[in-house]
Amino acid sequence: MRIFKTYTDAASYNPDGTDLVFQRSFGIKRNVIVLPRGYELVACGAPGIVSTQADGHLRVSFVNDRDDELLVKAAGQKLP
Repeated sequence: MRIFKTYTDAASYNPDGTDLVFQRSFGIKRNVIVLPRGYELVACGAPGIVSTQADGHLRVSFVNDRDDELLVKAAGQKLP
C-alpha cells in the first residue's frame, strides 16, 4: 500500500535572494521535497537522498526515524 499526500503550504517555502528556501517539520516517517525544474540543492539541514526524477525535477527524500518531528530546512538555487 502506498499513500501519497501533497502539502501546499506557501509559508513553508520562500524566495531568499536567488535561493528558494524550504523549512518545515515532518511528523510522518517518509517525506519528499521536489524542487522546481532548473534548481539545484545548495543546502540541506537534515540527511536526505538526492535524485533526479524522469521529468528533470530534483527530488530529496527524507526518513524520519525519530519519535518526534524532523525539522528540515533546505535551499535550492536556480541553475545559470
